[in-house]
Amino acid sequence: MARQPADKATDDAKRKADDTAKSASDAADDLKDLAELGYEELREHVASLQADLEELSRAMQKAGRAKAAQARRAAQRGKRRATKAAEEGYEYAHEQFDDAIDEVETFTRERPALAMGIAAALGFIFALFLTRR
Repeated sequence: MARQPADKATDDAKRKADDTAKSASDAADDLKDLAELGYEELREHVASLQADLEELSRAMQKAGRAKAAQARRAAQRGKRRATKAAEEGYEYAHEQFDDAIDEVETFTRERPALAMGIAAALGFIFALFLTRR
């Protein structure tokens, strides 16, 4: 199974961190012998450590970018799924509303007197609630 770029970048960053830790350890050992080192040798060790730190920094940036791209793709997939679910919910509610309107129209055509009586009763009850504030 192929590894994802983010995992590879993370592994690279870990490897670079280990290399940098080893370099730092070596530098610490060398600093013990500081009295014996000349100025030029010390400058070379510092430059080597600086180069290792820069390489580690680049590896960490690469890993961070890969993880950010992976998170962005996951968020886009989630957005598409949520949008699709919302559209389906809207369509279902719209269909249910249309069905209810059709049933009310059919009922009103078949029994107009009963429909008028129900509407008048609901209006009366609604008016009672409004006046009891």
